[in-house]
Amino acid sequence: MKIKILLLISLSIPAITFSQSFNGYRSGNYTGVNGVFFNPANIADSRFRWDVNLFGVNAGVANNTATFNFKTISKLNDDNIDSILLNGNKDKFSAAANIDILGPSFMFNASKNLSFALTTRFRTLVNAEDIDTKLIKSINDNTDDVAFPYNINSTNNQKIIGNGFADIGLSAAMVLSNSKQNFLKAGVSVKYLGGVSNNFININNINGTIDEDALPPNDVFLTDANGRIALGHGGVDLENADIGDILAFKSNGIGADIGFVYEYRPDYASKTERYDNKYKLKIGVALLDIGAIKYVKSSDQFNADYTLNVPGASKLYLKDFEDKNYDEIKTYMDNSPFFTNNATDNESYSVSLPTILQGNIDYNISGNFYADISGQFSVTKRTTNTNSYHPTSVTLTPRYEGKVFGVYLPLNYNSISSFNAGVGVKAGPLYFGSGSIINTLVSNSKQADFYIGMHVGMLHKPKKIQEQIIPPMPEPVDTVVVPKVIDSDNDGINDNEDQCPYIPGLAKYNGCPVPDTDSDGINDEEDKCPTVPGLAKYNGCPVPDTDNDGVNDEEDRCPTVPGIRENFGCPEIKEEIIKKVNFAASHLLFATGKSKILPASYTSMNLLVAILETDKALQLRIDGHTDNVGKPDKNQILSEARANAAKEYLVKKGIAAERIITTGYGDTSPVADNKTSKGRTKNRRIEMKVFN
Repeated sequence: MKIKILLLISLSIPAITFSQSFNGYRSGNYTGVNGVFFNPANIADSRFRWDVNLFGVNAGVANNTATFNFKTISKLNDDNIDSILLNGNKDKFSAAANIDILGPSFMFNASKNLSFALTTRFRTLVNAEDIDTKLIKSINDNTDDVAFPYNINSTNNQKIIGNGFADIGLSAAMVLSNSKQNFLKAGVSVKYLGGVSNNFININNINGTIDEDALPPNDVFLTDANGRIALGHGGVDLENADIGDILAFKSNGIGADIGFVYEYRPDYASKTERYDNKYKLKIGVALLDIGAIKYVKSSDQFNADYTLNVPGASKLYLKDFEDKNYDEIKTYMDNSPFFTNNATDNESYSVSLPTILQGNIDYNISGNFYADISGQFSVTKRTTNTNSYHPTSVTLTPRYEGKVFGVYLPLNYNSISSFNAGVGVKAGPLYFGSGSIINTLVSNSKQADFYIGMHVGMLHKPKKIQEQIIPPMPEPVDTVVVPKVIDSDNDGINDNEDQCPYIPGLAKYNGCPVPDTDSDGINDEEDKCPTVPGLAKYNGCPVPDTDNDGVNDEEDRCPTVPGIRENFGCPEIKEEIIKKVNFAASHLLFATGKSKILPASYTSMNLLVAILETDKALQLRIDGHTDNVGKPDKNQILSEARANAAKEYLVKKGIAAERIITTGYGDTSPVADNKTSKGRTKNRRIEMKVFN
């Protein structure tokens, strides 16, 4: 079970890349149809009339321990990848990887405010999390720096998850609002998902001793051990599949992206062409990869969950797992006395897409110089065995960008490989770059990646200015010559009297438009607060503060009663009430493993009822927590049930249900060490908080 087998073959296809694809290039305004993949709103009011992506590939690898340089990368192969990835300075190995292939895609502007796109894409994603490096070295017989006996005591889930899938997307984007200075557009993509392969290994709470035989060949074995191992495979077997098997897409699903872009355009009057950059500030937000793929039943599919038990007098030789693929590992475990399979094979199951919330702020410094800061945050449920996910990352990209040529300098920090610096280039239809090339050049880097692609399109053309035809001068006659009157902007005010001769205006403003003194996008004739920036819905005035407590009405939960900002504009809750609520929470007792409230809790709960009846404005939040004993999904259910039981008690005592919010967190938010009984006792708790 070599790392190269897990990461490069069994999990996806023989190439992997890092999390945020096309670093640098993705921040630009000339991505054309490819902008759909980063935010579907991007193609509305695009620089392009139409654009076709021919191909695009992003590839690389990132981890938390191994470092790369050009010498290392040039010598990277199947024989040495284990030693390079595992010989870092950490005992726990984590990595995030994917491949992103942009296939033939097309976009066009249906009108000035509406655009459409048809896209194709293939991706693989791989996550390795908290892998015990000494355990993997022992399996791979790479134990020169492992001191035996080695006691393995892993309370964290060790995960390796891989997903490969394709999607065909239909996108639509439109301009929602255009008030000259303020511009808003939105977009949505609906995608057909074709699942290719899903594979995972989850080693949970493994405890035992790794040792080696005293006599040659000194084989390494595991003894006196217990734990859980989940193993699964869905879709095609990539080691033996042909292109027809991969493209059959027997497992499928539906996905979606949604995004919004706001632009602040203070110089809109001088930017009339569609190829012009009109904004000073652009803000984008998108929720990407919503949806799931259902892997259907098949003879190749399995989803197994094993209990491991190796008695102290027995030996499980780890070399038995070396160089085995998923099917071979499962066959071995099914026939080993040390493993008991608790799951039912060949069941259909769903795999969520790696959903991310992505946002960016782009600032036009001057001319073709910009600075963009963006962040992506995973919202995928990570407690399951099957779901791949993107790590959190933040990227600052200063850039020079023209219509033909652009240079990007992405500076990225992510939760796997920390800081990386790279370079991207756009030269006509060609785009290429790397998010970590500078690190690799000047020092060792924990990330190695690159991208390259090509697209062709037609930019919007400038409007043709019609030449003014001047009729020939008539023969002079003996009459009075009347000078020709010119009104360039056709506003009824002659140019010699018009202070804004090329912009339509009003006579009372000397031919200029109605002024906007406070530059809030609302002209002075409609602005009830013309010297103070405000909002249209308040007739140009700022958001009101009815109770004059310094918190405006849109943020004030108690807009007619003076309060404090820390309590969202509501009056401050007295400390004695908070103490009584905390007392009630700490004395709330349940039957072991159940959600039934014990009678000993009634006194403190009745005290809480009295508090809520006294102040009808108070609301209550109840949060349930458990220790990590048992399965996470059962702990989640128990925490929710206990929080709901507390709510039901209060409702039966006459407290309105809508005043109470309940949440269960399972074992995900411990306040003490779960390794001790005292710590687990503290983690089994109910937390309560009152608010207005």
